[in-house]
Amino acid sequence: MTTIENRIVYRRQLLSLLSVSFVLLTSCGPGKPEDPRAVLLSLDEKRLSVEQYSGNTTLSENLGSFFQVYAHKDFKPEDWKVFSREESNRLLVIIEIPKLRKSEKGSRIELLRATESYLQDSGYPNSRIYLAIKGHMFFGAAKTPDYEHDEFPINMEKLYDFYGEKPESETR
Repeated sequence: MTTIENRIVYRRQLLSLLSVSFVLLTSCGPGKPEDPRAVLLSLDEKRLSVEQYSGNTTLSENLGSFFQVYAHKDFKPEDWKVFSREESNRLLVIIEIPKLRKSEKGSRIELLRATESYLQDSGYPNSRIYLAIKGHMFFGAAKTPDYEHDEFPINMEKLYDFYGEKPESETR
């Protein structure tokens, strides 16, 4: 075998070993039970892949129009996807921006603050607003009534609060 072929075989073996290790670590052991609110957020996040505007489509489309003011060479709002959901006095908006990594420092929070102001001026003045920006794979910014962050990692539990209080864990 040539040196290149040896490297390819070695990399495949290493990736296989790492994959098996990851599966064992995540599936074995007691672990803590998953917060059901995490599942709800994940389901809402997956709806981003279905259509450009999802959830409350009227609100999502209105936000899509509002975002046009943020268009420049790296930010193309016509490529963004928007999901929104309203529950009693709470509002959740998830914005998926494919090229989020190229955004300038501070521009994510600026976008979230502007979105919050827009929503408050558009009929949601008394709502608790939960906003998140997602890149191609990960969340890159979040703003809630008591949290604001635009660097990885995002404290996802702050977004879970949109779905209500954390359920008490069962005792055994």
